[in-house]
Amino acid sequence: MGRRLRRNYLWIFALLALSWNLKVYLHPLPARDFNAFIDRAQVGVVPGWTVFVVGVLFNAAIAIFAIGTVRLREATGEVLPQHQFSLRPLKTMTRWTRAATGSRRTTARAKRARQRVRSGATTGEFRKIDISETPDRDQRSEVRDQKSEIKDQKSEIGSRA
Repeated sequence: MGRRLRRNYLWIFALLALSWNLKVYLHPLPARDFNAFIDRAQVGVVPGWTVFVVGVLFNAAIAIFAIGTVRLREATGEVLPQHQFSLRPLKTMTRWTRAATGSRRTTARAKRARQRVRSGATTGEFRKIDISETPDRDQRSEVRDQKSEIKDQKSEIGSRA
């Protein structure tokens, strides 16, 4: 949380404080002295000195928190003591999920398939698979050829009769 505050929000709060102070100082005309600035800082019934003090304390507290968490840069996420965080449960879960999915078998199967497709063991080139050479296509083309032969025979018989 301190890291996020230092990198993002500290600068946003600083810009917001600067712009508010500049607006109070300049509107409607530049303030002549600090007392005129405090008088303009009044919000509703809250006196200007109270608004100014609360603003200074708020921005000081944010700056102190940001500076106080500088040494916690190595925290993994939010601010956690290092002795309370262990990666062992995450490693165990990773092993369980790897065993459950069987990724080793899938990898071995893919490797064997690549080896079957390779044309030569020494060249490492891949052979393009011709779709017409697959067993399903060969059987379909044979069936089509047989059907066309049957149609031709029927048409010859029909023309003779």
